[in-house]
Amino acid sequence: MSSVKVECVVKASALIGEGPVWEESDQTLLFVDIAGHKINRWSPTTNQMQSVETEDSVGFVVPRVSGGYVAGVGRSIVAVDWSTEMMTSLVEVDQDKPTNRLNDGKVDPAGRLLAGTMGKEERPAEVQKGQGSLFSVASDLTVTRHLRQVDISNGMDWSLDQKTFFYIDSLSLTVDAFDYDLNTGNIRYSDLYVTSASLGLDQSERREQPLAGHTFRVTGLGVKGRPSNSFSG
Repeated sequence: MSSVKVECVVKASALIGEGPVWEESDQTLLFVDIAGHKINRWSPTTNQMQSVETEDSVGFVVPRVSGGYVAGVGRSIVAVDWSTEMMTSLVEVDQDKPTNRLNDGKVDPAGRLLAGTMGKEERPAEVQKGQGSLFSVASDLTVTRHLRQVDISNGMDWSLDQKTFFYIDSLSLTVDAFDYDLNTGNIRYSDLYVTSASLGLDQSERREQPLAGHTFRVTGLGVKGRPSNSFSG
């Protein structure tokens, strides 16, 4: 078994280094400095790092199929032209919460961007709780909100079979796993199913309770369930 080796390769002195993404096409490492308002690109081949400054805090950066990058700056998803250092706002989220900011984002295997927000950070590690959300942004820039009352959106990834979405709300100290529909981008997390009974009701009671024996779905509870376990035999 080979020994683990840790070495410092980029001496960036970042205030808050976050969101490392390997860009396969250019063999470069992308990452951001949230508080330093910088998007960084480092080449292990040349050991050179390039940076583009942003006007506000930057939570993440990801490559874009059409060229350039997409980043979360403030509450805006922006297109980044690296050669000109120009940034163009594509969509804005949390418009009713001007002190929120985007904190993390990742692209799903179908090319859909998932990006999460957080509330105002009064001081390091002290955040207005329950102010953030998790959004997805489709290729046509349609925005869908999937989760509310998030403290700090963070840490996103998918299982190898692409059927499970992993998500971290940092202050909850947990990793949540959701059923994920890659075709639609739907995250199944909040549907509660309730069964009922009609046994023992006479005809009069059945008329009074016409839905007895039916199965119901309850949504909007603001809580998440967990997947069931499978028999190992």
